[in-house]
Amino acid sequence: ISNHKAIHSNLLIEKIKQKKVWVAGTRTWLALAKQGIWITGSADGLGFGFLKPVFNEALFSETQNNVQIITNTNSVKHWVDDESSAIATYKLIPKTLDTIAKEISEAGMVFWTSFQQYQLYKQYTSATTKHSCPSGKTAELLLAEGLQPIIFPTIKAFIEWNKN
Repeated sequence: ISNHKAIHSNLLIEKIKQKKVWVAGTRTWLALAKQGIWITGSADGLGFGFLKPVFNEALFSETQNNVQIITNTNSVKHWVDDESSAIATYKLIPKTLDTIAKEISEAGMVFWTSFQQYQLYKQYTSATTKHSCPSGKTAELLLAEGLQPIIFPTIKAFIEWNKN
């Protein structure tokens, strides 16, 4: 599950309770656990690719064919392009905020938490803007855009680095 927002109805909660559930990070883990969903494990913000070797371990023995990515409508295409099975259970409604656009236009470096965020605000970056992001799908898609993002293992790692 890419984000706790993907599981938003009682019907989804009940269906998910019957499955082995893996999540993108601890925030999603905690939010879903509060809804009574048992979480098997987490990519801890490192991206789905981080989990693939774990799935091959005897304890889990999962194949990519048995994994269903649950995400938003904008992200399904990116997963399907990577030959993953993905469904959307919610839609992102893009809205740019003038204050954020202004901050991005003045920033020397921007940390993108999602590719959709980049798509929404990329017009406010300059040729000299440095891009950064967590590892995983966001990094893959920024690289595919021709950018050379500074990739942090997690958002927490970026926040810690940014304190200095």
